Amino acid sequence: MKFVLDETRTKLILKESTREEYNQLKLSLSRYVKNYFFMVKYKKTKWDGKIEFLKNGREINFGLWYEVYKMCKEYGFPFVLENKEIFPKDESINRDEISEWLKDFYKDHKEKDDITKPFTPYDHQVEGIYKILKNKFGLIEVATAGGKSLIFGSLVFYYLRNVNKDAKFLLIVPSLDLVTQFYNDIMDYNLGYHQENKNPVDIRIDEIMSDKPRKHFGGDPNIYIGTYQSLVKWPDEFFKQFDVVCCDESHLAKALSLITIMEKTFGTSKIRFGMSGTYPMEGTAELFTIESLMGPKLLNIKASKLMDDGIISRLKIKALLLNHNEKQFAENIYSIKKAGNGKKAYELEKEYSQNSLPRKIFLAKLVAKFKQNSLLLFHNLDYGTELYNYFRDNIPGKDFYYIDGETPKLKRNAIKKEMEKTDGNVKILVASFGTTSTGINIKAIVNLVFCDSFKSDRVVRQSIGRVLRLHADKEKAVIFDLVDIFDYSKRGVLHNHYLSRKHEIYDKQSYPYEEMKINL
Repeated sequence: MKFVLDETRTKLILKESTREEYNQLKLSLSRYVKNYFFMVKYKKTKWDGKIEFLKNGREINFGLWYEVYKMCKEYGFPFVLENKEIFPKDESINRDEISEWLKDFYKDHKEKDDITKPFTPYDHQVEGIYKILKNKFGLIEVATAGGKSLIFGSLVFYYLRNVNKDAKFLLIVPSLDLVTQFYNDIMDYNLGYHQENKNPVDIRIDEIMSDKPRKHFGGDPNIYIGTYQSLVKWPDEFFKQFDVVCCDESHLAKALSLITIMEKTFGTSKIRFGMSGTYPMEGTAELFTIESLMGPKLLNIKASKLMDDGIISRLKIKALLLNHNEKQFAENIYSIKKAGNGKKAYELEKEYSQNSLPRKIFLAKLVAKFKQNSLLLFHNLDYGTELYNYFRDNIPGKDFYYIDGETPKLKRNAIKKEMEKTDGNVKILVASFGTTSTGINIKAIVNLVFCDSFKSDRVVRQSIGRVLRLHADKEKAVIFDLVDIFDYSKRGVLHNHYLSRKHEIYDKQSYPYEEMKINL
């Protein structure tokens, strides 16, 4: 098969093929959308549930070039790129040179919490930077707590000092919290946590936020950080200025607004890449969509490797399958789901589990056994407050703390300081899932309990990250994932949420886990 890369390096165009080759290419670039059979479009139209990635009979987004190459290799077809001299890959990039430069840049940096320890990127972070600079387009997969922000920040520093001092960067994130977090991280990496860097890079960051973005000084911004929800409203011309475009949590890039933003950078961005802790399964329409915008996967660092390398704490997940033995309730929920009202079924299951006294008593017995500082996460505030009061009134000899989205910053900081203490009583923090995305990084937390079920992989992964930081008194972290089951023969919504966490997060990241059946 013969292809040509268009002048903008955004389209791979089919020039010549046999009928057999063409039919296989068309088939290989047609993928089913996840759960398409539940979608209104599938039910009410003639749509077959597939996305076609071969456009106009011969055009393919360049990001899918490796998928095309793999297809040709699998079926024994030739893969000929007629103008391969413009293929965006720089073989002159040297990993050792990048590594040495980063070592020199960070030579005076010290760890945030221990000024006696040097701060420097890990090997997998250097590898990620090298592969991005070499390949120009692609995806980086690094498990939670693997340091994606350091990969982006260090790439920016290297690029400005060694490639183009006038380059501009766009970082796209899914939430306002991450706009703030990335800003703080980049500034810390550049200046040093203790302001020890004597030769920082000229960084001018513009936060694209809805409320009170911090202002930079000294010229036009060279780094823009914004959410895709806000950036999608910006004019096309804005996106043409960027040399490097990065999409954090890029497994979300199947969203229409992200697709729109990324396509606006086609033809002008010299580097375009995504970072995430986990991507959709190989060969799915969802992964093809992401790859079509940014390129193939370049690096895959699982949590198990980070554990083996001593970068994050050892982790064990215990899925506690709580059997309420409520067959009639389960039957009613099944009928509601079958009628198409999954939201109501979810709300009824959640209400039942939160009002269950046997469940609450079980939780209290579990917490009473904890011998090290622990974090309990809940979904809605009324339930969180109820659990906090119940534990405090019924579990003696432990110190209890509470945080939700309305807790003032000063109080949060004071609680975090208390939670770092490992002397005296065991300390238990009852906190909302939402607050886990605002930087509750407490090294001394050993046990984490999901008191409520949550399906969002981003929230679950961020929550897991709360217990992965190393601590001298922590041999390993333990996560207790509470799974509410009303009847094993009628799988409910909360049970399905757990199966999603199990397959999409625990299995993919090779987190060790065990299931324990418990009758309430």
